[in-house]
Amino acid sequence: MISEAWSLDSPEQAWFWMKGIGHYKIQRHYYESPEGRPSTVVFFTLAGRAKYQWGDQTYMDLPGSVTLLPPTSRLISWATAENDWECYWMVLIGKAPFQWAQQFKLAMPQWSQPVSVNRQQELIERFESLLSIARPGSWHSRLAVQRDAFLLFTSILETLLHSSFSPSNARIYGRDLIAEIEAYLDRPNPKPDRVEDFAKRIHASPEHIARVLKSKTGFTPKEYFFLHRMRQAKQLLRETALPINKVGALVAYPDPYHFSKCFCRHVGVSPTQYRKRGAEI
Repeated sequence: MISEAWSLDSPEQAWFWMKGIGHYKIQRHYYESPEGRPSTVVFFTLAGRAKYQWGDQTYMDLPGSVTLLPPTSRLISWATAENDWECYWMVLIGKAPFQWAQQFKLAMPQWSQPVSVNRQQELIERFESLLSIARPGSWHSRLAVQRDAFLLFTSILETLLHSSFSPSNARIYGRDLIAEIEAYLDRPNPKPDRVEDFAKRIHASPEHIARVLKSKTGFTPKEYFFLHRMRQAKQLLRETALPINKVGALVAYPDPYHFSKCFCRHVGVSPTQYRKRGAEI
């Protein structure tokens, strides 16, 4: 079992300060922070899996992923005996980590979702270097330690910006993103579908949803939503006697003319013709 962690006393009201850093390889882990946690926590998973509960969402990370968890939120993280979880972690305090992340234009949902990153070996080397100089008895000054912590954190932000969300990390624990989209689209919707509305519903960014959809289905959100709605419309036309305008309203096309135009463009016949010839089309 690897278990190495160093804690550093912090000055009051620090602008940026690395409060702790560690390298763990453990079978069982459970951590629960108090409400109003003032620190930003970084996890970089090397092997195994861990789960994080942040707010009302639970996430699962995989090897090669980085998770940034902002201050003030209550954090619970855990790993079970089913796998050896190996990770580097770092705890930062001060306003700078949060402000820098905003300046790097990391949307809040991305903070709490594990992101599969590139340049993993570089991050490992940076963590190991920082661990070596942060050890008690090291001749390096506290200023040197904080300088390298600063460089590591900015390197993590840059790596996140240049890394794509892995399809394997698109799973919010217990909820598959594609299944979430299907469930969202299966309900009647009196207004046009917007990926922004769905993103707010599941606390994710529209860009993240677009990446996952494109990776898994080959379609953009607009294309995927449209195809799903057309499948629903065909089913309703085949299996019910609902008026055409009612069918359109149930599949997010409240304007009957617009619905008929879109349906005809996609299927090749009007909704009325499809209903008459549905079994043949």
